[in-house]
Amino acid sequence: MSSQPNILQQTATPIVQSPGALEYGFWAFILIAIGRVGELIPGGASLPLAKITLGATLIILFRNWKRLPDRSAVTRPMVRTAVWLLVLTVLLTPISIWKGASRAFLFQQLPVLVVATVTAYMMCRSWRSVRGTLLVLVLAGLILARAALSGYSGGRAATDTMYDTNDLAYVLVSVFPLSLGFIIVSKTTIGRISYGIVTAAILAALLLTQSRGGFLGLIVVALLASLVPIRRPTGKKRPTKLGWLVVAIGVGAIVWFQLPTDARERFASVLNLSGDYNLDPTNDKSRGQIWSRGARATIDRPIGYGPWAFGMVDYRYGGRMMAPHNSYVEAMVELGVLGIFLFIRMYFLAWRGLQRTNVSLTEKGGVSPEQEEQVVFARALQISLAGNAVAGFFLSMTYATILWVFFGTCMALIVVGERVRTEA
Repeated sequence: MSSQPNILQQTATPIVQSPGALEYGFWAFILIAIGRVGELIPGGASLPLAKITLGATLIILFRNWKRLPDRSAVTRPMVRTAVWLLVLTVLLTPISIWKGASRAFLFQQLPVLVVATVTAYMMCRSWRSVRGTLLVLVLAGLILARAALSGYSGGRAATDTMYDTNDLAYVLVSVFPLSLGFIIVSKTTIGRISYGIVTAAILAALLLTQSRGGFLGLIVVALLASLVPIRRPTGKKRPTKLGWLVVAIGVGAIVWFQLPTDARERFASVLNLSGDYNLDPTNDKSRGQIWSRGARATIDRPIGYGPWAFGMVDYRYGGRMMAPHNSYVEAMVELGVLGIFLFIRMYFLAWRGLQRTNVSLTEKGGVSPEQEEQVVFARALQISLAGNAVAGFFLSMTYATILWVFFGTCMALIVVGERVRTEA
């Protein structure tokens, strides 16, 4: 009981009802940095639109600093973990084995990640701000899906310079559960149909990338969405978990037979990895060999080799300066044993915090329509994290902007949910 006043003091802040300049600036950044809308404009790809937008958002952030919410006790473990990762990255840069690349990360990518994460967290000013961020993430996914589908003429769907096929699948599988969430919370038939079309477009583009990592992430998303309750119980009779699972399997079977033959063959290879080049011990470009070299490097220097230094590490251990193709191997080699622990801890703390938010709002009586939405999106964000974590096992996404925006948004929703609970 002694800690309760402290929590109340730190979470009870004035709730901003209408989005302001901070929100709109941040949402524009998401559309540019994640949705890559600038690349759809002639000449836009050559302009640093994301950094310009984020810089303007940072100025707004500083100008309104005193009116922003205080740091919440419920997100303190996540904040501390992120700060330790930040400190670790800075400390490893001077002793990096590839100082040029690490310094470039320190001055180019790291500030973007810090500002994006902090600003996403500051969306806890109100539920409308958090909800708007989730909607913009879905919109970014739709923009990418449309670009991939409009230019599709067979093979693997891509978005030219916007993302390669695997990276595109990583983004789409991350936002897909959020689009499902908007279908669930829609109050009108037109709304449900509209979000249904958006969800179908994202799903189609995801499958046509033929990314096996994205496909495995999608399977995890489908299983969780079928077996874990998303809505708050209302007493009305709804399909059982088994019923939802049967529906998911039926829909999956229909979608499967609509896929191009080459896509089905590529996905089916997941069940027969004996001939996959990634497990070929004689191929020094295979993922298995890259990860093996990374493991040996970690044993030799468990403190880490420095951010963005994996290519040089791979070269020193007999490789060809290959990318890690695994977010966890990337964190382990570049940030060391402590770094991989902190990185995985971010996922764990985000999942646990969202679970507590979901449970507390579900058990709360007399919830408002906004709180009903918070229950749905707390679960949707959990499912997004799971799909993201699986897809990230096959891609170098430790420092991906969308990942850290997701972490910041998770913290924002956790704070909003805690504010509701303590006000009860």
